Amino acid sequence: KILQKYGIERSAYHGGKINGVHVRILMDYCSEFMADVKQFLIDELNPEDTENSFGEDEITELCSNCETYLGLWDAAFAAVHKQDPTEEDCVHAQQCIDLAMWQHRKLKFSVTPKTHGMEKHVVAQMRRFAGGLAKLIEHWVERYHQIGHGYDMKWINQPSERRKAIIR
Repeated sequence: KILQKYGIERSAYHGGKINGVHVRILMDYCSEFMADVKQFLIDELNPEDTENSFGEDEITELCSNCETYLGLWDAAFAAVHKQDPTEEDCVHAQQCIDLAMWQHRKLKFSVTPKTHGMEKHVVAQMRRFAGGLAKLIEHWVERYHQIGHGYDMKWINQPSERRKAIIR
């Protein structure tokens, strides 16, 4: 219900994850969203379950930490999306990523291949690739998959892969 309140839909074709424009909505309303989550969790507290339940203070702290976490990753991804990054931009991006990963570990989240890649490799790639990574980030790659599939269907009867590549 909280997701629906903000018009956020989980994507069935991506395993129920939130993506695309819906992530942007979540980030734009992060404070309000986390306040709603906090209130929901507090309302669901069972006063009789003292052994397995968080208290109101723990819920408040967790939701505050999650709000901070989301804000830090928003800043990190914005920094990584910089077109034609300077050395200063790269240093700033790594600082943002380091803060986000510090919060990530504080929350005891697992370090996944994606978070490891952000922490250890993305800034080096920003420096290495002309123009930076802005057009290589996931949503651009996904967009190219869609365009490429259209090309594949358009030229499906062209037997030569070389000629298909030249046409593209």
